Amino acid sequence: MASITGKFTLFNVKWTIEESRKKSPNIYYISYDRNVITLYTDFEGNRISTDILVSRFWEAAFKVILVQMQKAKLLNNSEFVSAYASLLEQAIVTLNVDNQYSGGFSLGIKQYSIRKNPQLAKEDVIGRFYCPTSQIEVTGNHTHEENIDTIFHEIVHAINHRLGLQDHKIDREDNVNVLSKLIAEIYRTITNKIFINESAIKKTRVK
Repeated sequence: MASITGKFTLFNVKWTIEESRKKSPNIYYISYDRNVITLYTDFEGNRISTDILVSRFWEAAFKVILVQMQKAKLLNNSEFVSAYASLLEQAIVTLNVDNQYSGGFSLGIKQYSIRKNPQLAKEDVIGRFYCPTSQIEVTGNHTHEENIDTIFHEIVHAINHRLGLQDHKIDREDNVNVLSKLIAEIYRTITNKIFINESAIKKTRVK
């Protein structure tokens, strides 16, 4: 019997996260009819660690996002999904941003910084990712929700660069806009704090 471990919304549709100790050849199962992600938590009679549970959730969530974006080719590339979801999870779990929109996150062994730079507005941009310095800048001049959306937008660019996808269609602004907004929506609405960085919630999650 599965137990509910969390909820989130995507495109304003409510999704449920379940845990199941049922033996399964899969590590998770996505029911698009019921809007449920089931995470299988049993390994040789023992419950998997929280870190593995979080990893499984973000891989499943990333697949759901790709389905919503109608990216079937990427969805069927298991190596791409695994690598992207792993970096996405790391960025989410390590993300820490203060009320001045300064902070950072990690991708692999590399540390990335986030800082507020109102001068960007003079260039008619609200955010920017600098690959050589591993730095994200945001103007911080918009609503809280828009500023957080901008940070996730630039994090997606950082992940794409980390994976060598800066010339791929996934790094086009239209795709980055959709992908980052869906990630941000999950981040804001997820009810179980183990799936994100709890220390960043109080500062960056919209009540």
